[in-house]
Amino acid sequence: MSAVEQRLREIQERVSKASEGPWYVQSPRVASVADGRWEENAEFIAHAREDVPWLLSLLREREEEIRQLRARLIFVHRGYWPYAWNSVPEEIRQECLDAALRGEQP
Repeated sequence: MSAVEQRLREIQERVSKASEGPWYVQSPRVASVADGRWEENAEFIAHAREDVPWLLSLLREREEEIRQLRARLIFVHRGYWPYAWNSVPEEIRQECLDAALRGEQP
């Protein structure tokens, strides 16, 4: 299992064990739910500060990978194939990347 998959499983386990909510802030130092899963919820809260930024970073990486792949599909669809991606002028590659960023479909 990859490190990413392991981390996702750990986060999912904390999510599964924590209360579904709704959660309420009773004061700046107290969050409350009705089901009494205090330890599980504390674990979830304690890891949220690290888990959420990590998930956002992973999401951004995946979005960039998708954009790059979509650009290559646009590249092929526009007939630049069989030329290698790196062998065409930068402006053509950039045009395909821009089209992918705009959400253009191949």
